[in-house]
Amino acid sequence: MSFIGRLTKNVEISDQLDDCEHDPTNMNDYIHKDVIIIGNGPSALSLSAFLSGYYPYYDPSIPHPNAVLHEKLLAARDKSIIDQ
Repeated sequence: MSFIGRLTKNVEISDQLDDCEHDPTNMNDYIHKDVIIIGNGPSALSLSAFLSGYYPYYDPSIPHPNAVLHEKLLAARDKSIIDQ
């Protein structure tokens, strides 16, 4: 199955700001483009969610089974997983 629709891609307007400093709630940072995402596998689903403005964060209340990975995710829990 393919998803065809209007998605929003978050694009930083100012070249002087780091990519991680954008505010996903600020509509001035958005440029609307028509895109087609082919497929519905993990990559296509992740891409469509990212382009729609969803930024996943690690939830420390449900620890990752791998203790080392859990500790690394805790160290950057204030950043989106995409920005880590």
